Amino acid sequence: MATLPENEIDALGRRLAVAGLNELNEADYQAFRTGFAGALAEVTDALIRCAGSALAGRRTEVGSRIKAIDSVVSKLQRKETPLSTMQDIAGCRLTVPTMDDLRTATDWLHEQLAIQRIKDYTRKGQKGGYRAVHLIVLTESGRFAEIQIRTEVQHAWANLSEKLAYGIDRLIKAGGGPPDVRRRLLALSQQGWLVDSLMEQLRATQDLVEELSYPVQSEFSSAQARTEWNLLNEAIEDFRKSLVVTDTLCEQVKNALIGFMAASQPEAEADEQ
Repeated sequence: MATLPENEIDALGRRLAVAGLNELNEADYQAFRTGFAGALAEVTDALIRCAGSALAGRRTEVGSRIKAIDSVVSKLQRKETPLSTMQDIAGCRLTVPTMDDLRTATDWLHEQLAIQRIKDYTRKGQKGGYRAVHLIVLTESGRFAEIQIRTEVQHAWANLSEKLAYGIDRLIKAGGGPPDVRRRLLALSQQGWLVDSLMEQLRATQDLVEELSYPVQSEFSSAQARTEWNLLNEAIEDFRKSLVVTDTLCEQVKNALIGFMAASQPEAEADEQ
């Protein structure tokens, strides 16, 4: 089934969209999805190498999956997408601490893999509030695979949305569902983006302050110049210390937001997206 021509793959997709999950369709789909094992292994290996090199010393998490049949059926019915054109049957995820790490990972993977498309949902977000960067990769096997790169805040939000979708209404994943749930998720998504953005700007400011404090001259012709230079360095050092404190406070806000989203999840376990 892994080598089915495109028209037969799309025929399977149409059967799934109409009949949903039944014994025959599930058997055919399970055979079809095994053809993506090589693509999944290739991309997972790249993410592990990225975590160990470009993101060495950073807190990362790598995950992978072949798309579950119920998620495929939902997408076929919701978007009327031909099965042969789905590019996320094989999916991998890289979770990183900050937006700076996310951009580092994106750049590294772009150099290592055959990236066909980059979809950046970090700033604007999708309809329901989902944020991440998605990379569509053409693997050596000729199969497509999708990489999701998320910050820890974005990952916590995605987990919450996933659990609420399975526990309350599957339409939540597509930006639907009860209005009060949608409003809360959108508010949390915006708060997460603000925290991620603030931390990114703060780290950039810290780098600039380090450059500002670099001594441009070691000797001065007058006592007044030396005095002013010392005052400048004292002011820069005070500013640098305040940035460190602010950075610590931002990390605390981030962790509190992640903890709140984790505590807000329904107790029932859900299948992975």
